[in-house]
Amino acid sequence: MATKDTIAKDTIAGYFFSLVYSQDIPLDTPSNPLPIDFTHPEAKIEEIFAILLAYNNRNKQIFFHMPAFKALLQTLHTAPNHHAIQSLQKAVLDVIESKNNLKMIQEIFEYLATLKTAGIILYEEEQCIKTSFKYQIHSLNATRKKHSKTPKINKTKALDFQTSWFYQHLQTIQDIFKQTQHTPQMPSWLLDMMKYQVDKILGTKFQISLCGIAKSGKSTLLNALLCEDILPISAIPESTTKITITHSPKAKADITFLTQEQWSHLLENLYFDDDLNATITESKVAFGPYIDDCITQKGLQIEVKPEEIKTYASSEHHSKISYLIKKITIYSPTEFLKNNLVFINTPNTNTKFNYKTHQTENAIAQSIITLYLINASKPISQKDVEFLSHIIHYENLEKVLIVFTRADLVNLSDLKHLSQNILEEIQKSQNQPQKILKKNIAKIDFIPVSSTLALLHRTNESEEALSRGYDLEDTGILALENYLNDIIFKHPTNYSKNALYSTYAILEWAIKKYLDLLKNPIQVAIPDLDKKCTSAQKQILSAKEAFIKSIEESAQKAKTNIKDLGYNLKEHLIDFITYETSKNKHINASRLENIIANNLKDSLKYLIEKMQEDYDKKMQAFIESSRQACDFIAPMSLESDLLALKEKAIITTERSEYTEGDIALYTEELKTYINHILRDGAKLKDIEKNIDKAFDLSYQNIIIYLEEKIHHKTAVFSDQTHQMIETLNAIITHANTQAKDLKDLGENEKSKQIEHFKALQSIIHTQMEALKASK
Repeated sequence: MATKDTIAKDTIAGYFFSLVYSQDIPLDTPSNPLPIDFTHPEAKIEEIFAILLAYNNRNKQIFFHMPAFKALLQTLHTAPNHHAIQSLQKAVLDVIESKNNLKMIQEIFEYLATLKTAGIILYEEEQCIKTSFKYQIHSLNATRKKHSKTPKINKTKALDFQTSWFYQHLQTIQDIFKQTQHTPQMPSWLLDMMKYQVDKILGTKFQISLCGIAKSGKSTLLNALLCEDILPISAIPESTTKITITHSPKAKADITFLTQEQWSHLLENLYFDDDLNATITESKVAFGPYIDDCITQKGLQIEVKPEEIKTYASSEHHSKISYLIKKITIYSPTEFLKNNLVFINTPNTNTKFNYKTHQTENAIAQSIITLYLINASKPISQKDVEFLSHIIHYENLEKVLIVFTRADLVNLSDLKHLSQNILEEIQKSQNQPQKILKKNIAKIDFIPVSSTLALLHRTNESEEALSRGYDLEDTGILALENYLNDIIFKHPTNYSKNALYSTYAILEWAIKKYLDLLKNPIQVAIPDLDKKCTSAQKQILSAKEAFIKSIEESAQKAKTNIKDLGYNLKEHLIDFITYETSKNKHINASRLENIIANNLKDSLKYLIEKMQEDYDKKMQAFIESSRQACDFIAPMSLESDLLALKEKAIITTERSEYTEGDIALYTEELKTYINHILRDGAKLKDIEKNIDKAFDLSYQNIIIYLEEKIHHKTAVFSDQTHQMIETLNAIITHANTQAKDLKDLGENEKSKQIEHFKALQSIIHTQMEALKASK
C-alpha cells in the first residue's frame, strides 16, 4: 500500500504509478542507476523499457513464468519480487525523463503495441502507460503554448445569481408581496398564506449530484467549486460515503450511522464478494470497539466540527469507522452555497456496497444536474458507459454534464475523440425509439477541468499553478461555474418553472380574494360551517389513510411479482447451467449475464409502469374523495379554485417517471453474484445452492429500495395532504368573517386599491404566461 509520504507526483513516474497502480510512488522506492550500457549498439533499450513498464498487478504471474523476463531480471541484478520490479520501473522512468528524448518515447510506445497484440497487456493498460508520458510529450512537441504565455491576473468568480432569470422572478415575487404588506386592510390570513409561499420559493433548493468511479476527482472538484478544502483530499482518497453539502451560517457536520438492521444486511451481502469481505474482516479489528455504541436500532446521529470530518469520511483513517457511516451532511457558510445550491458527493459508482448504490440512485433522482466525472488521463471504463447509459433516462435531470478531470494532461484533440467515443458507446447501449434516444442524448454535454490546479488558485497557492502555465481561467473552473449558472438560474428549467408558477398562482389567488372582498365586504354565510369543516377534515384524512393503505397493498403485490420474476429466472438459469455441465461445457458467465438482462429488464419495466398506472388511479380516487368532502364549497368559486391548486400540487409532486436506475439495481447485483458463483472449480451442487442465496439477497435489496421509495412518497403525500387541510381550515375559518375594515373603507380609497391590485394581478398574469411560453 502506498505510504502517505511520497516522492514528487508531477513526474512521469508519479503519473505512471497513479495510473497503473492507483497509488503514489512509495517513499522507500530507491532510485538506483540502471546497469545498462546505453552506448552498446546491440542494446535494445526501448524494448527492455517497454517490457519492464508492461508489468503490473494483473499480469505479474504471466511475467514471472516467462523465461525471457526472468533472464532480464538476472541481467539487471533484480530479484523476482513485486517491490523490486516496482523499484526497477521507477529507475526506468527516471532515465526516460532525464533523457528527454521524444524518439525514445515513441519507440517504447511501438514495443508496447507489440506486447498488446501478443496479449501480454490489455488496451487500457497500454493507454495508462502512454498517458503517463503525455505531459512530457506535449512539452517536447512545443504544443503546450500555455507554458510560455504571460499569466493573467488570478481572478475569482462566483455564480452571478443576481443577474439571472430566476433571481429576477424572485425579485418580482418579493415586490408584489411587499406591496400587499403595505396595505393596512389586507386580512392577516391572506398575508400569512402569501408569506408562506414566498418563503417557500426563496428556500427552493437546487441539488447537483457529483458521480464517478473511484479516484475520478469528485472531492477535488467540489473543493475547487467551494474555494476551500471542505473535503480534504488527503483525508478522502475515495468517496466511500454519501456527503451532502449545504449552506449554513455555522460550519459543522452531522454524521449518521447505519442502523442495526442496515448493518446486518450489509454483512449478509459480503457473502458474494471475497475482497470486500476480507476488507471488512480486516478493518473490523479497528472499528469493532465502536459497533455497540454507534450501530443502534434507530441510527445514531452526532454533530462534529469540520476538521473532524476526515475521521468519519475516509476509509484510510486508522479507526476505519467510515464503514459504519450511512451518510454525512456538511453545513458550510461558503458564499457559493448561498444561492440555495446543494451538492451531493455520491459514493463511487463502482462501490461494492448495495445500499451506497441506492444512495447514488436516489441522489440523482432528486437532482436537476448530474456532474459525471471521468479522469481524462485514463481510458474510459465499461462502468462509466453503463452508468451514463441509464442516468440519461431520469426525467428530472436537465443535464448530464460529463466533466473531464485532469484535463491538463490531455490535449484538445484527445478530449474531442474521447467525447465522441463516449457518445458512440452510449448510443450502442440504447434500445429506445429514435425520438426518445435523441432527447436523452441531448442532455449530455462535456467540459474539461483541471481541478487540482483550480484548487491551488482558490486556496492561495496560485504560484504552483501559474508556474505550470495555468491561470484560473485556464483550469476550466470558471467555465464550469458559468455553465451551472446558465442551466440553473439564467434559463428556465422544468424544475424552476414549476416552482415559480405555483408561487405566482397562490399570489394571484390571494389578490383575487382581496379584490373580491373589496367589492363584497359582506360575504355570504355558510350554515353549519364548523360542523361541515370537521366532517370534511375527517373524510380527507380517511381518504388519505385509504390511499396509503392501498399503496402499501400494491407494494406488497409488487414484491410478490418481483419474487415470481426472480423464481422463474432462477429456474431458467439452473436449467441452462445443468445442461451445459452435462455436456462438459464451460459455463459462460457473459451468456448468463445476457439471460439475466434480457429476461428481467422488460419484465421489470412493465411491472414498474403498471405500478405507476395503479398509483395514478388511486391518486385520482383520493382527489375525487377530497372534492366530495368539500362539496359544501361552491363550485367555480375562489375557494374551490384554491383547493384545485392544492390538488394539482399533490398530483405534480407525487408523479414519478420510470427510470433505468430502478431496473439496473436488481440486474447489476444479480450479474455480480452470478460471476462470483461461477468461479473456477465451482461444483454444480454449490452453484445451485449459491444461486438460491443470490436471488434471495437480490430480492431483499430491491425490496429495501422499493420500500424506501414508497416511504418517501407517502411522507410527501402526507405533508401535501396536511397543507390541503390547512388551506381548507383557512377558507372555513374566514368564510363567515366579515371584512369590517373594508366595510368602512371610503369609495375613493377602495377604487384606488382595486386599481392597484388589478395592476399587481396583471403583472402576475404576464409572468405566468411568460413561464408557460418559455422553453
